[in-house]
Amino acid sequence: LSSLRQDAQRQHTLEADEQKIIFYFSALRFDQRAAYRWRLSGLNDLWSAWQDQPFQEFSFLPPGQYRFELQSDQSSQTAQFEFIIRPPWYQTWQFRLITGLLMAAVLILLQVRHRRVLQARHRRALLERERQLQQQLIRERNEQLQEDVLKKAKDLANSTMQLIRKNEVLLEIRQRVSALGRDNHQVQQLKHLLEQELSSENDWAVFEENFNSVHEAFLKKMKTSYPELTPGDLRLAAYLKMNLSSKEIAPLMGISIRGLENKRYRLRKKMQLDSDDNLVAFLLEF
Repeated sequence: LSSLRQDAQRQHTLEADEQKIIFYFSALRFDQRAAYRWRLSGLNDLWSAWQDQPFQEFSFLPPGQYRFELQSDQSSQTAQFEFIIRPPWYQTWQFRLITGLLMAAVLILLQVRHRRVLQARHRRALLERERQLQQQLIRERNEQLQEDVLKKAKDLANSTMQLIRKNEVLLEIRQRVSALGRDNHQVQQLKHLLEQELSSENDWAVFEENFNSVHEAFLKKMKTSYPELTPGDLRLAAYLKMNLSSKEIAPLMGISIRGLENKRYRLRKKMQLDSDDNLVAFLLEF
């Protein structure tokens, strides 16, 4: 008991891995067998039963502050021994602080990453929406262009057919007037007026404007590729581009079908096409 009294003056510190502590004690009188009782404050404040063994062992004490008290049946005095068991490193406040800081940093990083992911998704969604809108606008524009082209092609076909019918009537009138004879001055004037109407450039100007709105740059490309072509050759090429028959083209040019075949032959020659080449098919693909 005396040694415990001396050690009680200072506090001892034990590490967390020191999992076993044994107290040995003895009474001051050796002529009598002593009995002992103890208590360990911090674990249990109750006194133990009296025991004869001069030691007491403790194992796996949790971290904390303890005071071992011992009493002999030979004296009313109590000996004390105070000690501290340090917590393991992973239970220290420093470790908890560092862990807390690391967890806070991880949470902040996760939040930042999550925010960036959401922003990236939002940007991708905006870009996708913009792309879809652009595609929709392009589709609508293309559909409108197709409708415009179809309308212009229909207008061109209608105006061409009207011109064909008009010229057919004029050719029929010219033929009947020619049968009346050449001596009549009024007949000659009428024939002259018919020839002027059949060779009028006004009809061609209207046709050319409508034709260019459908077959853009065709005539310009023909002039560039074949500079020796005459205006009559270009007119014939435009009519063939529309895939009109010889019977339809002849009235437009105010000539007979035989004369039209001669013009087709001269056009093929100027364009240096082989005899096996189809003139209409070539112009349709030009």
